[in-house]
Amino acid sequence: MVLRCVGLVLAIAWLNGHDTDVFGQEELLIREIDLHELPGGLPQPAEVEVKLPPEPELSAATLEILDAYNVQAKEVRRKAEDDIRKRREILIQKLQSLQDDYTRAAKLDEAVAIRDRLRLLRVAHLKPRQSPGNLVTYGTKTGRSFFFDVVGSARGSVWGTDLYTTDSSLAAAAVHAGVLKSGQRGIVKVTIMAPPEEFLGSVRNGVASMKYGAYPASYSVERPLPTDEADTVLSDESPDPVGQPPQAPFAPVLEAIDDPFLGR
Repeated sequence: MVLRCVGLVLAIAWLNGHDTDVFGQEELLIREIDLHELPGGLPQPAEVEVKLPPEPELSAATLEILDAYNVQAKEVRRKAEDDIRKRREILIQKLQSLQDDYTRAAKLDEAVAIRDRLRLLRVAHLKPRQSPGNLVTYGTKTGRSFFFDVVGSARGSVWGTDLYTTDSSLAAAAVHAGVLKSGQRGIVKVTIMAPPEEFLGSVRNGVASMKYGAYPASYSVERPLPTDEADTVLSDESPDPVGQPPQAPFAPVLEAIDDPFLGR
């Protein structure tokens, strides 16, 4: 019993003698943590700039071989496209004849199915683009024609008649021009034109266009023809430098889709 008491007293004395060191170490640890949590933390090593070696330039002989290949590939694609176009025209004629036979035989479901397929075939080569909303970014492409997949809308800001300012809503201009109905989806042909001295307002097909004075660019919109050709893909589509439109750019409202192609 006496030995147990002596051992307990020595243990308590030893702990009392080391309290300061333990707490001191904890305080030092806290200070070290606080140092790491200071704004900015510890000084970071400077970033090393990595410079990649320049790509080796192609020799004149290599460029000549590549150019020759590009010319040959372009000619092959042109011939292939001509062949496909001729075959497509033959297919259209055969389907048209079959549609006429079904119509005369009062097989209207079969005739309508062929009609829809014919609409697709007649515009498949045009490779239409998605509607851009308005034609502001195309304003410098005077004389060029483009094809767009558009849903007509009776709502939207339009300036002009027949010729529209490039900031006019394409969906509303297509309805105003009688190319599409409101809510009807179809392929439209847009041609960038030199602007008139003044854009006249009018009310057509439920769309009221507004008049406007001088504006740097305009466009017309019409139905594409089977003989139309797709324009080459633009590589320089940049914002039109003609300045800001009369009003904020219009975001077209997509309404219920009626006909998925030309709407005819």
